[in-house]
Amino acid sequence: MPDWHLLKPKSGRPIVAEVYVESDPISHTEDAATLTRAQIVGALAYLRPEFGYRIKQGGARAWEIAGPGLRKSMLSAELKALEGDEKIEPLSPFSGRVRELAESLGRPGERLPLVVGSFQRGAFRASVAYWLNAGQSARISSFDQLRPLVDGWNGTYPDPGEWQQLEQKAQQEALAVVEAREDLAVKRGCAAMERQLAAARLRVLRELGRYLVCVAGDTADLNRTLYEQMNRDIASAVRLKSCLDRLAGLPDWPAELIRELGEFLQQTTPNQRRARLLGSEIDAALEDPRWNAAMTPADQPTA
Repeated sequence: MPDWHLLKPKSGRPIVAEVYVESDPISHTEDAATLTRAQIVGALAYLRPEFGYRIKQGGARAWEIAGPGLRKSMLSAELKALEGDEKIEPLSPFSGRVRELAESLGRPGERLPLVVGSFQRGAFRASVAYWLNAGQSARISSFDQLRPLVDGWNGTYPDPGEWQQLEQKAQQEALAVVEAREDLAVKRGCAAMERQLAAARLRVLRELGRYLVCVAGDTADLNRTLYEQMNRDIASAVRLKSCLDRLAGLPDWPAELIRELGEFLQQTTPNQRRARLLGSEIDAALEDPRWNAAMTPADQPTA
């Protein structure tokens, strides 16, 4: 059972506090952007007419692009332009039109100094880039690194054997990146599942405690009250046994929860305590959908 003070609701909203437990946020490290929108716009200047491409600015924030094998398109990296005209497509590395444009620049058998190795599996894809020139290679992690190398390139193509070896190296590194991301996704998924189950257990424990204090009228020995209730020939015995199954045995009662249960007992009326003995709140906690986090896909209920 996690520390009670970390699971105690902080929202101050009673209805929310009955069901949900706030958890500390998970921090994420943000990688520096490999490519920005401004850099994509700046790269359009490299598409000169001698390459067969026509770039014309169409308005303050959009560009008209046409070239070999490409239909004329209007692209923009500005949100206002995209919202103002449905015919304008995003100028983004994830855009299908931009990808077509990039692929049209390649030539069969061409081995440029920019060597890119990619790997994709499932939802994960990674690319690793190197610059190969005069037998020397350098890892490229941003457009800012690449641009001066392109500007200073003298047009000499790298050695084919060195190029192929570097491509294989880049592909292996991309594979390693994908595997690391897959492992991280599994770890985060397991951690999220554990948080869901911890919150569901806490809800059962809280509702079980409220039931027991309504039975006994105090918080003196909750597990003794639980044992006595389970050994009585009452319908609630089955319900209480289900609580123990969810909690994996007789629970430990944190001091903070005991104090909360005492306050609950003082704030409820006799009629409210009698209503609690019907067990509806326990049933709802036992049927909390967060328990499904422990199920395999084959166990999940179907619609």
